[in-house]
Amino acid sequence: RGNFFFLETGTDCIMCHASKLNKEISVVFHNLSDQPHECRVGLEDQDISELNEMFADDKYEKLEKRGPVKLNPYGFRWFKGKLKEYYHPER
Repeated sequence: RGNFFFLETGTDCIMCHASKLNKEISVVFHNLSDQPHECRVGLEDQDISELNEMFADDKYEKLEKRGPVKLNPYGFRWFKGKLKEYYHPER
């Protein structure tokens, strides 16, 4: 639902995709490796006012706005957030 896009993670091992519509954003991370990895993504560019972890493969430390996203081997983390302003995809 909404506009689907990928975010650069700086590593081939982690895929990050997101979707936003109205005042909501979903951000999902997948570690495609059999080793633990971490990455940083430019979430500050998305005008997010709030971001909450919905579910994950394990219990992780809270994600800080500019901190790294840590993932276990083949791990995943799903976040849902609120945008500061309404977003409507172009038609």
